[in-house]
Amino acid sequence: MSEPEFHEIERRLAASRALTDLPEAHGTLAGALCATHAVSLQDWLREVFADGVAGEAESTMLALFEWTRHVLTAGQLEFRLLLPGDETPVTERATALGQWCQGFLYGLGTSPIPDIEHLPAEIGEVVRDLTAITQVSVDESDGA
Repeated sequence: MSEPEFHEIERRLAASRALTDLPEAHGTLAGALCATHAVSLQDWLREVFADGVAGEAESTMLALFEWTRHVLTAGQLEFRLLLPGDETPVTERATALGQWCQGFLYGLGTSPIPDIEHLPAEIGEVVRDLTAITQVSVDESDGA
């Protein structure tokens, strides 16, 4: 299974009036799949599209759903966050990373998890780190 192409999926999401950008949509899917493998394509699509999805976007989202589920369950450490590439300005990449983390936490929260203070230490630390990353910003005066 080949990795989806970021810019093509982002274009199709925008054309279909998605509620979120690709990083947040992918993060939501990944978080939900990590919380429970019982997430369906339709459950996820309802989170991404207010009025449903059709046409090119539908087949694209199905492929993204299948790819994400496959790499998360294959046990081969192939999973990658769907984020813009290095050619994209750092401010946009930082924003996309924050959106992905926000989506992941939202998706994770779709299943009942205990209070963050009662999670095993390592898992609680990851959740706290992802929460901090959602607040990421880049000072453009640094010349980055």
